[in-house]
Amino acid sequence: IISSTPITDLSSLGIPFERRGWWKTYPYQRLQILEFIDINTIQGVIWISGGIGFSALRTGHETTSLNNTLTIPTQFEVIVGPSGSKVNPNVQLSSQISLAGNRFKAIIDTWTYTLFDADPVSGNITISFIDDFGSSV
Repeated sequence: IISSTPITDLSSLGIPFERRGWWKTYPYQRLQILEFIDINTIQGVIWISGGIGFSALRTGHETTSLNNTLTIPTQFEVIVGPSGSKVNPNVQLSSQISLAGNRFKAIIDTWTYTLFDADPVSGNITISFIDDFGSSV
């Protein structure tokens, strides 16, 4: 699923999640799509998003429904960028990054582009963040 902004609530990183057009401004629709994926046990969902000035890899999603907090472990989000744009200073300087929990497998605060290598036979996908020197970070 490709989205111009992350589905992940990034407030734990000190990044405002309430910007106009972001998923939190559409809480019902956000909850509806996350629950639909979970209820129908759709496996291998990868969200690809950007627009926030850093790259990251996150597993699972937590969202609050009317009755409880829903954890959806089968979804991943790859936040791409900031290829050619300014790196988000909130990420470079944030002490909260280490407090973000174990769901973030990588947070990259430098210029990168993201390379996806999908193998349709095995069903595997390799995600690499490539820096200015062509090295995987």
